[in-house]
Amino acid sequence: MLRSLYTGVSGLKNFQTEMDVISNNIANVSTTAYKRSRVSFETMFSETIRHGQQAFGDYGGLNPMQVGLGTAMASIDTLMDQGPTETTGKNTDIAIEGDGFLVVRGYDGTNYYTRDGNLNIGTNYDLVMTNTGFKAQGWLAKQDPVTGNLSISDSGIVPENLNLATFLKKHAKQTNNITYSCNLDAGSEERDVALGEDTLNFHDSTGKSQELSFKFKKIDANHWIWSAYDDTEGHVATGSLTCDDDGLIINSTVDPQGALSTAGNPYFTYDPDGDPQPAMVTSPTPNASNTNYNSGLAGDFSSIQLTDDQIVTEDIQVIFDGGDPDHASSYRVVGSERGFIGSGTLGGSPARIEGTAVVSLSSGVWAPTNDTQFTITDGFSGTTTANITFLSGNTYTASKVAADINTAMAAAGVRATAYFDSTLGKFQIVSNDSGSNRNLTLVDTSAAIPSAGSLDELGLDTVVGITANGIGASKAELLGTPGTFTGGTMTLSADLSFTVQDSTGNTAIVNIKQNDTAVPPQPIAYNSSTILAEINTAIKQNGLEATASLLDSDNDGVLDQLKIVGGDSGSGEYIKISSISNNMADIGLVNGVTTVHGTAASSTFNYGGINFTLTEGDDVWSPNDSYSFSTTAAKGEANSVKIYVPQPNQNVVSFKTNVVDAVLGTEKEYKIEGAVSQGALHSTSITIYDSLGAPHSIVTTWEHMDGKTMEWKYSISYEENDPEIIKWMQDPMNNVADWTKPTDNDYKRANDALITNRTGSMFFNGGTINSGKSQVPSFSITPTGSATLTVALKTDLITQYDSAFTTKAEHQDGYEMGLLEDVYFEEDGTIRGVYSNGQKQPIAMVAIATFNNPCGLEAEGSNMYSYSPNSGLAVIRRPGVGSAGIIKSGCLEMSNVDISEEFTNMIVTQRAFQANSRIITTSDEMLQELVNLKR
Repeated sequence: MLRSLYTGVSGLKNFQTEMDVISNNIANVSTTAYKRSRVSFETMFSETIRHGQQAFGDYGGLNPMQVGLGTAMASIDTLMDQGPTETTGKNTDIAIEGDGFLVVRGYDGTNYYTRDGNLNIGTNYDLVMTNTGFKAQGWLAKQDPVTGNLSISDSGIVPENLNLATFLKKHAKQTNNITYSCNLDAGSEERDVALGEDTLNFHDSTGKSQELSFKFKKIDANHWIWSAYDDTEGHVATGSLTCDDDGLIINSTVDPQGALSTAGNPYFTYDPDGDPQPAMVTSPTPNASNTNYNSGLAGDFSSIQLTDDQIVTEDIQVIFDGGDPDHASSYRVVGSERGFIGSGTLGGSPARIEGTAVVSLSSGVWAPTNDTQFTITDGFSGTTTANITFLSGNTYTASKVAADINTAMAAAGVRATAYFDSTLGKFQIVSNDSGSNRNLTLVDTSAAIPSAGSLDELGLDTVVGITANGIGASKAELLGTPGTFTGGTMTLSADLSFTVQDSTGNTAIVNIKQNDTAVPPQPIAYNSSTILAEINTAIKQNGLEATASLLDSDNDGVLDQLKIVGGDSGSGEYIKISSISNNMADIGLVNGVTTVHGTAASSTFNYGGINFTLTEGDDVWSPNDSYSFSTTAAKGEANSVKIYVPQPNQNVVSFKTNVVDAVLGTEKEYKIEGAVSQGALHSTSITIYDSLGAPHSIVTTWEHMDGKTMEWKYSISYEENDPEIIKWMQDPMNNVADWTKPTDNDYKRANDALITNRTGSMFFNGGTINSGKSQVPSFSITPTGSATLTVALKTDLITQYDSAFTTKAEHQDGYEMGLLEDVYFEEDGTIRGVYSNGQKQPIAMVAIATFNNPCGLEAEGSNMYSYSPNSGLAVIRRPGVGSAGIIKSGCLEMSNVDISEEFTNMIVTQRAFQANSRIITTSDEMLQELVNLKR
């Protein structure tokens, strides 16, 4: 019985211990990185009542008989399984995911081990446990003496206190590389020569306008060839142009060179109108669609005379107009360059004798100094002559002079009229009819008179006589013998019979009887009107274009001369009289065949430097008929000029000449100008740092040089407000006129002085850069107080496609000095510092300790453990190496206590405790019963 009491006591004692462990677990359910414990039990010694026996013979074997003496505590284990992690957001909070412990050093120099990653940076910049102040152990970063980079090594190095004071500043680093990326627009404008105007307009030495055109052809980004063209001479000169990358002309050639042309002042000699040559004209050619093109009788076009200074090179048409549908009466002259030049009328004009201004009539009266006598002869009217005499001693007004001349001409049958033009102060004697068959001749006969006067007093100089001819068209006109008709009656010598025919082929037979029908027949008495009526009736009835009339041949009031006139003018018009009877003289005509023709219409044209005469043929011109000819302008009158071509060491592309003004006699300059235009520009800027950490804004500018070779030029420049630029501008040695308002050239000079190798070129194969052909040198700058920066340009990521500009400088590897602002942990335990200059660098690494038997560590309180002989020695390594776990930043490991499991264990323990206590009370009762037996 006593055994059961002691057995129950052992159970109570051990379950009390288990309850202690459970309560401790529950108490640390929120303790950071707490590892729960558990109690394991074992049996105590047993009292053997019978040992086990082996079977033999007919007897089977017997099991041993033993009574247990209670329970004993086998172990209290610490369970090191991973606890859940809790995110805190605090950079210095860390949790170990996996095996291992943080190493911290106590005040006595002893290392302790913990999973509690609640760390802080102390006042001395040590990384310490927040709850104990023990210093975290690890490795500090070391600076490479060559590269200046920080690196961390745990190889053969004992962990030390992680004091971050050394890393409170990050020293400035100068920029060594700039990296570019994205796209340059292949479709953008490329560099080329651009002239404001491509034609040099000037007036030559004769005052005539000239044009010389210039065309450029691009060879590559720095070379061009040009040609000069004249609209009449064609190609006159060529040359070449070489420029540097800034558009400055460095070489200029010309072919052919002027006599004194030099490399520094090139020019060629240009004759604006070539070798001397008068204006020229082709023979006029009738249009194939002309009405009478094939007849050969369509008229005459006299040789064309030209006035050189008015003629241009063009095609000209003479186009006939007006009149009736079959007969043109006018024409116009139209040029392909000048348009309408002039017009004319086809017809005729009378013979005209025109004097000069009459000085003797200045007072209104002429008093001949001597007798004056002259004759006027009308060659058309059968060479009739009028004699005119003015006697000295008499006075004559201008109208009296004209009247006396007219009286004498009428009396002689001269068909002309004299008149005095009071406006011009001249006498004129004009035939009464027009046509080229009209002529008048004036002859001074005063020499036959003693003390003769002179026709000079009337403005009529007749030293050799004056003959005037009419011009152009006249009708066919047949005249009979003057005096044939007397104004009374007349009889015929026989029956009169003849035919009248016109140019249309119509024929009329005129029959006039001698006698009447009486018996015996009696002669018929005809008067002039009866004869005319007989002739005109026959003409009209047969459709002839003709008319018969009578003239007063001697101005005596008697119509005494027969006249038959055709209906239209022209050389193809005629009147043909053929006698049938032989008594044509009865009416003043002749026997046989008499044919008279009209004269052709004509016109003289003299406008716009063109002079010609049109004379109608037998076949007339119709409206819309035309002639064509061409004129070529005169050449060679103007002096040659020097054309100066682009000059070296100039930014301006210029073609110019100097010509002496034909009117003023002064020299005048004519020129056209341009320049090598920039290709499309694209810029990007980036801030780089010198060795002192001072920032400098650097601009990279690309210019599209040549689309064919896919070349881009780039240049490196300081921003305009960079201190280095301002210092350079303020330096009087640099000769900047006003450093507060620098020019573009000032900025260029400054950058050229401050930046070495600041330009280069990039070539592309299609869309990607051709690194082998491109020239992209590293540029160098030496800012004030700084070491020299040599910066390499990384351009592998630049492309050239036909898309918008997007290229930019994306990265540079320099930075200014920075102050430590924050730290954070990486998975491998690296502590990375975050600096005010935006840089991050590894400054330390925490150490992780692992043990062969981490459950053998002894708990030291404050979430720490220490080495025990059964844990094994600590193996110190970096996180993530071997069996060491990794670091989770911004997290803490929570307790691995499962509260539900602990409550369950607590219930089980409580029931076990109760059961054991019942064993004791039951055993006691049994003993009591035993004692009571005695009673």
